Amino acid sequence: MKPVRLIFLTFLISLFVHPLQAQGNIDWEELWRHARPPGQQSFPMAWMNGTLAFTGLAYDEMRDVVYVVSPHQVASGTVMWSEPRIFVLDANSGGLRNDLGRSAHPSRMGLGGELPVPLDTMNTPPGAMLGFAQNKFVLYKIDVDEEGRIYACNLVNPLWGSCRQSTPGGPCDRDYLDQGPFRVWRWDTPTSTPELIYATLDTNAAMIGDPQSSEMSTVRWGDAFAVTGKRGWYTPPGGGQPVQRDSVRIYVSGGQWNAGGGYNSEVCVLVEDTRPHATRPDRDVMGAGKLSFRLGVTIQLPNAGMAAHGIAPERPTLTQGDLHCNLWVNRNGGLVTRIDEFQSGTQPLPQTHTVMVTGTQSLSTILTGPAGALCGFDLAPWIPGRKFLSMADGVPTLIPPPVQPNNNTTSRIVDVVNGLRVWGATPQLGSNNHETIEPNNFVADIDMRIEQATPTPGVTILHINHFVLMSDNGIAGYRGRHSIVVPVELSAFNARRVESGVQLRWRVESEQQSLLFRVLRSDARDGAYRQIGTVAARGTTNEVAWYEFTDRFSAGMPATGTLWYRLEEVGTDGSVSRFPAVSVELGRSSAARRMTVFPRPLAAGARSVSMRWESPSEQTVTLRLHDMLGRVVGTPMTRSLPAGGSVLTLPLPELAAGQYMLEARGADGPPQRSRIVVR
Repeated sequence: MKPVRLIFLTFLISLFVHPLQAQGNIDWEELWRHARPPGQQSFPMAWMNGTLAFTGLAYDEMRDVVYVVSPHQVASGTVMWSEPRIFVLDANSGGLRNDLGRSAHPSRMGLGGELPVPLDTMNTPPGAMLGFAQNKFVLYKIDVDEEGRIYACNLVNPLWGSCRQSTPGGPCDRDYLDQGPFRVWRWDTPTSTPELIYATLDTNAAMIGDPQSSEMSTVRWGDAFAVTGKRGWYTPPGGGQPVQRDSVRIYVSGGQWNAGGGYNSEVCVLVEDTRPHATRPDRDVMGAGKLSFRLGVTIQLPNAGMAAHGIAPERPTLTQGDLHCNLWVNRNGGLVTRIDEFQSGTQPLPQTHTVMVTGTQSLSTILTGPAGALCGFDLAPWIPGRKFLSMADGVPTLIPPPVQPNNNTTSRIVDVVNGLRVWGATPQLGSNNHETIEPNNFVADIDMRIEQATPTPGVTILHINHFVLMSDNGIAGYRGRHSIVVPVELSAFNARRVESGVQLRWRVESEQQSLLFRVLRSDARDGAYRQIGTVAARGTTNEVAWYEFTDRFSAGMPATGTLWYRLEEVGTDGSVSRFPAVSVELGRSSAARRMTVFPRPLAAGARSVSMRWESPSEQTVTLRLHDMLGRVVGTPMTRSLPAGGSVLTLPLPELAAGQYMLEARGADGPPQRSRIVVR
């Protein structure tokens, strides 16, 4: 049988340039742009007319769309109200995706191209203000979790109920008094009725708070908003029935007040409320019900005014039940800072974590202005271990109101592993209109996607796309022109327990300028890996070869638990490629077989998919691919899979965009299934 090839990728060294040489070294292709032409009051995306036109965006990789929040201020005489809308744009063209969504707006009721906004935000009962500035910002920023659920928050500026005087000795500004607590809504799908999952609670976390009793401090909330995680099954220690837990973590912070010099020096982390349903706080909106999230951790930052407009969390890890994570935040004045996040697995919620600066980076040499919105990402499974920030130029708040255009309207990629090496800036988005949601126009939000293509067999190309939203001036999508090379082709990687230790075997189909393989080990899939050995490679060859390495039992190895192993290929030019990890159980057999597939989503036209397999014994399985109607797609395959953990690649027929199910059925035991999403 013809061997299956799994292709692993690394960046061209020339793509990462020194910050001083960053400008212009990476060209960007403009995919689409929506911006108001100078002097014109209307243009094709007419819903963006007027002030307060749009405030946040988020890319949804499951559906390949961009969500755009439009607070949509409406004026009638001296009365203003809000008709918030969330539009669904095609990531490639920028046009409305009328096949997705379900509008709640009277002019397009039930039609696609929009998410259904909460009815409360359009028909607010008297005295139940849901956002800052007399309900104008009930929907403000938006993000998507790892399973495609959508989250949006309001803006609170500062926390409701504070008297801010427009003039010394004057009356309280109604914009600060007539607003509600910080809130987060969630959509399970683009057509789902949104659910209020969090509103700021009182100091006892027993009910929605008020100005005299609030678990969130009296500062601005909602500028910085990020969501990470997904749902999963959890087996309690010592056995018991598995239960579903939601690992989503919602990060929120904000900038300074518009007046008064108050700064937000905190990041709040919202987590699933695991208290009994009857004891959880009640919602205060239409439909009633219970809130499902609560304040988990308040991260107190080391410097006043640090978290202004951007938060980028990395993937968290669990160590003995405690959660650890690196969190990137920006700072007023142009610094981007890496801090450590910690949540104890034994202490009650909410917790307070005071951090010290662990990685302050000055970006004054590569940004045209102070840092604005942030978005973090990596390139797993192609290049695990490499971490990047998408970073916008811009000033989130500035006093006094502007009289000159703001040129801080670009975005770029920063490699935070290789000494802040930078991709060149995207084109200027524009700054024609100055009447915006802040006293200055700026890049209000950014997001990105990884675009994968396989133009010819054995060649895979990745492009990084940027989506940039400049407050009230435009939205654009850009594609990086440069691509990626293929250094090593690996068809299988297996780890299994033997009498002397853990035996690792991997099959290489071909090598290009390969010097050696490093073998690394960790006690957690996303934990810290350390090198335990090397194996010499063969240079450049198209001949198939098996490599082998045994991690022998020693005093430093645990007797029980799970070990994870990863390979790194080092090229003769010093480049490093990291391959997906496999696991092996020590001291006991795995309780069941497990199968996962990646990458997710898969690009339309891709001819292979990677599969991670774990089993307590050798298995011969038949693999079938089904469409969502249950029909078999392509030809069934049979594979003999060794005990332990394995990574291998399966060939695919050419698949249209949609969802498929891969089924692995052995001689005994239930079949294993994993979903494949093709976009």
